Amino acid sequence: MRFCEFISKLYKHFPCSNQGQFVLEIFSALCGEINPAGANQESSNKTRVFKYSSFLPSGLIGEDATYRKRLYGGNKKYNGLSSPIKAYVQSKKNKDTFIAYCRSTISMDEFPKLCETFGILQTENRAIVFEGLYEQFLEFARSLNDNVAFVVPNVVRGLLSNPSGCQVNERLANSFPLYPGDDVLLVEEIPTECPTVGFYEKFEHTWRVKNSGTVTWNGRRFDCVNQATTKVKALTPSIDIPTVKPGEIISVTAKIDARGFEGTHESLWEMKDDSDRLCFPDKNKVLKSAVTVAYSFCTPTEV
Repeated sequence: MRFCEFISKLYKHFPCSNQGQFVLEIFSALCGEINPAGANQESSNKTRVFKYSSFLPSGLIGEDATYRKRLYGGNKKYNGLSSPIKAYVQSKKNKDTFIAYCRSTISMDEFPKLCETFGILQTENRAIVFEGLYEQFLEFARSLNDNVAFVVPNVVRGLLSNPSGCQVNERLANSFPLYPGDDVLLVEEIPTECPTVGFYEKFEHTWRVKNSGTVTWNGRRFDCVNQATTKVKALTPSIDIPTVKPGEIISVTAKIDARGFEGTHESLWEMKDDSDRLCFPDKNKVLKSAVTVAYSFCTPTEV
């Protein structure tokens, strides 16, 4: 397999729509970058902004994207990876950040197609497949030639027979948002401090959140993720979110029943998409509502 064949097959299963940008992201992830999409930005026709991860080899950096796009083949000047890039990858290789990047960018719907493209037996342990891709990159980096053995299926089969051999740093694997470029910012919450309420008093907690990324929120919701364990109970444990474009701010209000347990209790909320996937594993429990419940002779209120 030649490198141009490998990266062309890989590219079509990632959401990145720019060949040069994809090269920046995949190689920086391969060399230790924990945020490949955010650390790299190749200029488009509308912008003249360039940004490169410090983990990239110098041979891939530059405002002229010709070399990066030449790696996909298609012209006489294609020569595969240069010797300096191969040496750099070998010295900086990082399986954890590479697998974490793949896990955060390849959707659950796209994963079976990726397996089919590379002739891999589909498995629920996606990290095993991504490790196979990682080893294929290293096969190119170690070889003096551009045409190397296709090792992905053999690596995957070996790991399936010995799953303990696949050891991925889960902290790094969960260090990215589900959608590349996505981000959320808590702007304000009301009340600003932990209130004290009486037994079975019903109260509201409001958060103002900003879509601070580059991805439009469609079909999202906030779920109370500790509803079964916390002493206070959300009256509506799932709150639908309207379509929110980048830069827009919305208000999210949870209605909560204090119940009858004294003490300070929290209600924890996380954003999920319409496939019930956690949008921000890197920002565990985006929203919190803390309340102190104290015995009171007050009459329960209705919200």
